[in-house]
Amino acid sequence: MRKSYTYIFTVSFSNQKVQYNLGKYTTFQEYWYEKSAYQGNIDAMLALGKYYELKADSLSMDKAIYWYQKLVDMDNSEAMFALAKIYEAKNDSNLLEQAITLHIKLANQDNKEAIKSLISIDKKKNQYKNVIFWYQKLVRDERNNEIYENIKKYNNDVDNKIVWLIKAEEKGDIFAQINLASYYEIKGNEKKAFDLYKKPVNEQYAQYIIDIAKSYYSLKDISNALLWYKKSAHLGNIESIDFLINFYLKNNSTKALYWIKQHPKNDNEDISYIKKLANFHEENKSYYEATLLYKKLFRLTKDYNYAINIGDMVYYDNRIDEAKYWYKIALSHNIDLAEEKLFRIER
Repeated sequence: MRKSYTYIFTVSFSNQKVQYNLGKYTTFQEYWYEKSAYQGNIDAMLALGKYYELKADSLSMDKAIYWYQKLVDMDNSEAMFALAKIYEAKNDSNLLEQAITLHIKLANQDNKEAIKSLISIDKKKNQYKNVIFWYQKLVRDERNNEIYENIKKYNNDVDNKIVWLIKAEEKGDIFAQINLASYYEIKGNEKKAFDLYKKPVNEQYAQYIIDIAKSYYSLKDISNALLWYKKSAHLGNIESIDFLINFYLKNNSTKALYWIKQHPKNDNEDISYIKKLANFHEENKSYYEATLLYKKLFRLTKDYNYAINIGDMVYYDNRIDEAKYWYKIALSHNIDLAEEKLFRIER
């Protein structure tokens, strides 16, 4: 009878699943995981790889790589990602290329974490076309492959393409959303375009949008960069609003004014944005509007330098007596140029 128990005990402990569980639930992890792993237990191999990776010393890391590589040879996706991240962290261009190869293999299986890693790598390498490509893959749901096949199929048939872009947008594809917004904008349907630009997205997608905008701008693809910055700005991203203000100040005063007014800082108490708006109106010879804003700055700051600005605006607007009044106020507070400007009027 004792022999029978001994046999059962020995057989049980030699079973790879039992050994894996002993590694999982006892303090002798390395011993039991290794025994199970050498018998081909995939869970044990993966656990052993993680165990050695967490120890983090060079010898343990080599062992982690050994077990992960065994699993990679079996097409295990979890081990592929783990090994790719180890290679990615090492300062070695050859290992980085191996990491990229593993990530691409996973990305082609729609592994979102691998796609994010590829985006991060390509951003560091300034490979912005690749960044945009991977973002496009990241936001797509492979279950909607029929939609994307039809978008490609009808690329030169605008009406049919729009039908499928609408379907993709309804599934949450931000690339389709931007393409549709641009289409409606070109067609003069401002309401539909505006609704798409304003359509909320989650916080993660909001970050994707600003990254895509920057990628297009880095590629000097200004038209696409503006579309993505516009989407980001309509979602309230201050960096994107600032970009659009500065861009349009150089070439489209109407659009610049629109975005200045959309800026969250553009309220009754924010001096910098009132000043920016006043300067904008002055540069565009809207002297009446500029005057009102410089007067507002004067009231808020009690800075008598603004008396010069107000005097200039009303002078350019042919309100000479009022200009004299403001230059005299400036002069009474010893503001530079006040005397010169007053003399110019009175001579």
